[in-house]
Amino acid sequence: MIDIKKIFLNLISFREPTKTEPFILKETQREVELNEEEKPQKKEEPPKKKSEGVLTKLASSKSDKPEEKEKDKKSDISGKLSENLKFIKNKFSVPNNGDIVIREFDIIVKEKAIPAFMVFIDGMVDRKVVNSDILQPLMMLSSLDIKSQAKDIAEYIKGNILPHNQIKEVSEHQDVVDDVNFGGCGIYIEGLSVAFTADVKGWQARGVERPNTELVIRGPQEGFNESLRGNTSLVRKRLKDENLIVENIQIGRRSKTPCSILYIKDIANDSLVKEVRRRLKKSKWTISWTLESLNSLLRITHSYQHPRY
Repeated sequence: MIDIKKIFLNLISFREPTKTEPFILKETQREVELNEEEKPQKKEEPPKKKSEGVLTKLASSKSDKPEEKEKDKKSDISGKLSENLKFIKNKFSVPNNGDIVIREFDIIVKEKAIPAFMVFIDGMVDRKVVNSDILQPLMMLSSLDIKSQAKDIAEYIKGNILPHNQIKEVSEHQDVVDDVNFGGCGIYIEGLSVAFTADVKGWQARGVERPNTELVIRGPQEGFNESLRGNTSLVRKRLKDENLIVENIQIGRRSKTPCSILYIKDIANDSLVKEVRRRLKKSKWTISWTLESLNSLLRITHSYQHPRY
């Protein structure tokens, strides 16, 4: 039976509104300079000399010296190929995962056979690009006598053997895992404490079609789809401006949905862009797939002193 007393108390009792994070739009550096110019200038008084003690001299001498706090990031990728192969198999649950492909092969560098392997997800990559731009150069072109001044094997392979246009050198396993989950491939080589990732996406995507919700008679008949790069290319196709910035960002701890913040650099308010970037990076969602979820992050909510019914 419904508790009528509890419902009546909820209606007449006051509840404090939930605390929401205020939207703060800070002034840009240019606006601060303009405000300072408008203020009446005061006459500068000569500074009074103070007796400097030993502590103040030591503090000033310490502040003059630059602090070196930057430390080199240690790589968690092992130089032994067997350890890296074991880590990747455990990470992707091989052989339980049927769509994970691990291809082992040898690279011939200066008449020496160096074992290596590549990992990717079947169905998310373009097999022709993987075969022609990754496997074929590493297995066949590496045996050619290439004149190079590379100091190590990683530089030699990246600069002379791999012709792919989007090759990254990473020093952490998680970077390789993230790229593989997003349609890339990871390459590990014996003796190297770094790995290579290549963008070889090739999954099926819906083409550019006429929008169903925003129909126009006189105008372009092209609508956005689920492909991020397809949508950004449509914007750049219409807005041919070098100041148009497409800033990439990931949302969702598990889904890691790629998003892009688009703004024109010399028009957009820097503080507003920083606030949008901060709100998106601060999100603690595990999965983000819908536009409503992004809307809730960027929406400005107002708190009221009186209860709302």
